[in-house]
Amino acid sequence: MSLPRPNVRSRERLRQWPLITHVAERVAALPDLDALVLIGSFAKGTADEASDVDMVVAVSESRFEAAWSERHQLRPPGSLAAWDVRLDFQQEIASHRFLSRDIVKVEILLATPTSGFRLADPIDVVVGDPAVAGSFERIPPIDPAVLEQYAQGLRDDDVLPEIELRYSDLMGAIRDPASSGS
Repeated sequence: MSLPRPNVRSRERLRQWPLITHVAERVAALPDLDALVLIGSFAKGTADEASDVDMVVAVSESRFEAAWSERHQLRPPGSLAAWDVRLDFQQEIASHRFLSRDIVKVEILLATPTSGFRLADPIDVVVGDPAVAGSFERIPPIDPAVLEQYAQGLRDDDVLPEIELRYSDLMGAIRDPASSGS
């Protein structure tokens, strides 16, 4: 079974869009946050009903710790679970993730432009000045095999919590029912 793939203009009709809108409203309201940038399938225009949501929040320079302490305000009430991935406490970059009540995984990477985070094309700035995205180092699109290799490294290093691993299994089974034995 193949899930329909809407273009960028029709993404607002997907079930994930209210989550994106919620985060966008929160980013616009919080003083230490400069921009919200969609990445991944929503930026590419390939999102479907089973897509997760990947976004980057640009944090004002020297305001990372304040912004990080307020990260819980980005997720909507009623989220089923939330967890963080912060690999280096010396860098101003970390990921806040949650699972919505609709079983959508949302990853919000918070980073300052000088954190060393590299922003891969394509992107879509939905809140804030688009020039903020230009203050991050930009790189060409990342090959899906490279992304999978990175994700496998996180799994191998036991960095991800059980809920994220099981979510990945569920999405794999949805996208490729033949591999799940059905």
